Amino acid sequence: MTLHETLKRTSPALRAPSPDGRVNITLLPSPIRRGVGGEVGVRRVVILGSTGSIGVNALGVLKRLGKAYQVVGLSARRNMALLLKQMRQFEPDVISVWEESDARAFRAQGIIVHGKPLVVLSGLEGLMELAGWGSADTVLSSVVGAVGLRPLLAAIRGGKTVALANKEALIMAGELVVGEARRWNATLLPVDSEHSALFQCLNGERSKEVRRLILTASGGPFYRTKTALDRVTVRQALAHPTWKMGRKITIDSATLMNKGIEILEASILFGISLDQVEVVIHPQSIVHSLVEFTDGAVLAQLSHPDMRLPIQYALSFPERWAAPGPIRVWRKRSWPGTAMPPKKSGLPNLAIIWQTIQIAKKDFNTLIIGVHSIRKQIKSWGHTRLFYQPVIRHLTGGVKLG
Repeated sequence: MTLHETLKRTSPALRAPSPDGRVNITLLPSPIRRGVGGEVGVRRVVILGSTGSIGVNALGVLKRLGKAYQVVGLSARRNMALLLKQMRQFEPDVISVWEESDARAFRAQGIIVHGKPLVVLSGLEGLMELAGWGSADTVLSSVVGAVGLRPLLAAIRGGKTVALANKEALIMAGELVVGEARRWNATLLPVDSEHSALFQCLNGERSKEVRRLILTASGGPFYRTKTALDRVTVRQALAHPTWKMGRKITIDSATLMNKGIEILEASILFGISLDQVEVVIHPQSIVHSLVEFTDGAVLAQLSHPDMRLPIQYALSFPERWAAPGPIRVWRKRSWPGTAMPPKKSGLPNLAIIWQTIQIAKKDFNTLIIGVHSIRKQIKSWGHTRLFYQPVIRHLTGGVKLG
């Protein structure tokens, strides 16, 4: 039995189209706080699972964005030392820890934040209370495993914008999660790089116009190996060739387990049949997903393989903020044999035109078209490589090009 056949047998019917026929992406968008003049105001964020890989990356993004965001709440299960460090840096109003003994230890410190005692919650109930915290408008749900379902529902029922990084909760109860999001006017935004890519390609499109969704997979460290998986070591499995992620997701990626889950996730999030979801191997991890439409057009989302990018997009949507650092999709190694920079030798005109634009500043369109139109009349120059340079050099005041 194929993977698709297995998933079809075990997956409930979760693919009801949205009322207007458009692909289910953000469902019913919740209001975004806006300041004077209509600009987006400070967004108040709760991070469930702040000491995990997604949570740490998210806090890094928020730190760089500065005053545009306020971290209202944090939660952690085991790493109290890192949580304490995060608290000192971001000064949340409320935290939630799993063990009541850890909660008592924090309360005993008498921590004051913004003139008020720090609120310390514990256990599953505490996590749920934090997810629905009244002053928060955005919740990043990155708690790993089934335990994340009830806090996710609490955030949804609070009408929050939910940046969803918990695969398990969605797969367990996709019909419930999607139904509650519609009922409570909550927004679901995917954090997974593949589903963030699909989201960006599908925004505003109609379900009936989508032929298929194509998820990309790097193949992990073992895609080209002939060694049986029962003989590989944990260290080998954690050596992902392109992504830097947490240990669990890295292991799932090495075995392609995560890709099977992502097929279900895509079907649930976007209301697309499992028969319309496919997977291709793309070792460079530059193209994160593609959408093929019924008219033959294919849209793809490309970016450097860095989880900070889809995290930031989910936190900043519907706006786009500057990337965290010099992250660019173009790398010579990224597209071996399929794309490369244009050569300056032999065919120099593109480079010359760019230089002309920089020199001429004004009326460069007329200048370039004028030179191009008289090129057949210029016979004395002979060599094509020098075709434009003399004329442009003359018209731009003798500046040497090339």
